[in-house]
Amino acid sequence: MNPTKKGTGAMILGGVAITAAGNLLLRFLDFAVAVMLLRWLTIYEYGVYRLALAAHDFFSAFFLSGLENVVVSDAAASVERDRRHARAIFTFYGVFLGCLGLLLWALFFFGSALLQWTGAGQEALFIISFLFLLSPIETALKLRFQIFLDFGWAAFFKVLADLTKIAAFTFFMYFSSFHTREALWSVIVTTAVPIVITLLAYRRPALFGWVSYGDLRMAAAALFLHHGKWAIVSDAVNNAAQSIRPFIVKTFVGTEAVALIAVAQNLLAAVKSLFPVREALTPVLPRDAGDPAQLAQRINRATKYATWAYGVLAVVSAVGVPLVVFLFFPKYMPALPVFYILLLGLPFAGFRSVAVPVFYALKAQRVLLLITTSRTAILTVLNAMLTYFFGIWGAATEMVLIGIFTAPAYARAIRVLLPNWRFRMRDLWTIDAYDRAFVKDLGSRIAKRMGLRI
Repeated sequence: MNPTKKGTGAMILGGVAITAAGNLLLRFLDFAVAVMLLRWLTIYEYGVYRLALAAHDFFSAFFLSGLENVVVSDAAASVERDRRHARAIFTFYGVFLGCLGLLLWALFFFGSALLQWTGAGQEALFIISFLFLLSPIETALKLRFQIFLDFGWAAFFKVLADLTKIAAFTFFMYFSSFHTREALWSVIVTTAVPIVITLLAYRRPALFGWVSYGDLRMAAAALFLHHGKWAIVSDAVNNAAQSIRPFIVKTFVGTEAVALIAVAQNLLAAVKSLFPVREALTPVLPRDAGDPAQLAQRINRATKYATWAYGVLAVVSAVGVPLVVFLFFPKYMPALPVFYILLLGLPFAGFRSVAVPVFYALKAQRVLLLITTSRTAILTVLNAMLTYFFGIWGAATEMVLIGIFTAPAYARAIRVLLPNWRFRMRDLWTIDAYDRAFVKDLGSRIAKRMGLRI
């Protein structure tokens, strides 16, 4: 396999490179956002802020976000050869999101008093209700970027959101005040502005439009009756477990602990985003689904490079992140031990970031559901037990353990789906002709971008 040949390998390389470059810029912007947010809010206010967002995330499970990967996978595989099928899938999901968003907005807007169990406060829930009206449009735009492999637009959308958030924070700070209320209104503004600009400027052919009743039935069957239904349940189970974690921590430890864990998780997410392999693989791997041998090679290469990249990032961030926290938001120094615990699981995230897109490419969401359900059952019990007995340290340890234990289950399932797939630990340390050609190709691409001649 020639890695320099224009094709799937080039798309993966280009997607990772563009997304990583965008994420690198995002990290600087996210850093500015974090400094403003964590300095201007008290630890308690930040905890309330996170609980409000957790309430939104918990109810966002009704959006069935597990279908996003199904929509991207199915539409990306057929957008060139069967545009009508891609349009039907995309349009049906868009309408579905819009209707659910309206219902959830009404629940939070008119029934915020009924949701006081979240601990976020009635005013915070009222503000966050508007996010349910904007999220369906935001999701539809992001899916179009993935389907058309517009990695540049996807990165620009995120950068624009961060710039908007910085502007909103600054406006509230200097022309009003800045507490939990203003931070949440900034989230609404941050979501709305990139949507408006993208709708005015994005010129790709529309996938959302009028489709026949028969095509809509076909799309509904694909998403809800065939392989899509397993993705729905799998994602709902996983999101429910993730969303309930802040409430477990609040119950056993307190609101401030929610803030500390959120900071540690955000730091880890920032580190992982510097090598965004999953974002690139989700729309690309379905193009290799018809060639098992080729797909197996893609999995091995992606796993190897992702594992090495995350290992290097773990070492670098272990040294650099504490200095950043100490200099810019020292009151969150207590979050660093939590961050170090989470960092132990980072090298193992390489294979998991590759494995999940494989299940969608092979339309094996049912298998993914079985793994996710087992993982979630263990996660919920383990999280409650460790948090109850060991507090914030137990909650952090649970996050690491559950990630490490999931990787072997993914590997065994992929082995069943792709009998010719093999990956051995020694493959991580072997440098072959493909690796040398890959590095040479990567170097030439970087040099070309920088205007150098080699």
